[in-house]
Amino acid sequence: MGQIRFGDKKSWQHLGLVIAFMSLVFAVTPMFSMLFGAIRYFLENGPINQIAYGIPWYISWNAGGKSDFFFEAIRMSWVAIPVLCLLRYA
Repeated sequence: MGQIRFGDKKSWQHLGLVIAFMSLVFAVTPMFSMLFGAIRYFLENGPINQIAYGIPWYISWNAGGKSDFFFEAIRMSWVAIPVLCLLRYA
């Protein structure tokens, strides 16, 4: 940012491009509404999220029976499937 203060022409051009791009983003998208909505969500729901939506984790640590290996392999297949697809079509 120090370069802009001293009048470097390229820095002024970059700053102008950034300002133009940000102006376009704010003009085309509902950026202000999204920003204010995110702030409102945080202020309204912040205390709720502090305790993981009110569900105590220690209850679920030892709850129910353990799943067998086959079920866990199917459940975790999302890790292997993209790799296999990449290898197939690479």
